[in-house]
Amino acid sequence: MAMIIDIFAAYSLAPLLNRILIKGKLKYFFGQMRDTLSYVIAVNWVLGTLTPGGRSWAKFLIWIDYPSRQRGSNHLIDAIENKRKAYIDWIDPVEGFKTTKK
Repeated sequence: MAMIIDIFAAYSLAPLLNRILIKGKLKYFFGQMRDTLSYVIAVNWVLGTLTPGGRSWAKFLIWIDYPSRQRGSNHLIDAIENKRKAYIDWIDPVEGFKTTKK
């Protein structure tokens, strides 16, 4: 249920979030179907296109996800990796099975 709310927020608040959290010419916009808030923030973190408010939000996500930090990862890396795994599972279930069972 939390994932559905997250995707809904990223989609429905897209115009506002695109304006206040990301900047620059090369950016990944909020509002794509199946994208979570964390995923879009993570992609823009990698691209270096977050505003100061967006960077603060990214740091908050990293800080609040204690289990990821314990594993030596962070919330943003996990968001990108989860999206990649979901995409592989959707495109090729057999390849996704091989990839997710490592």
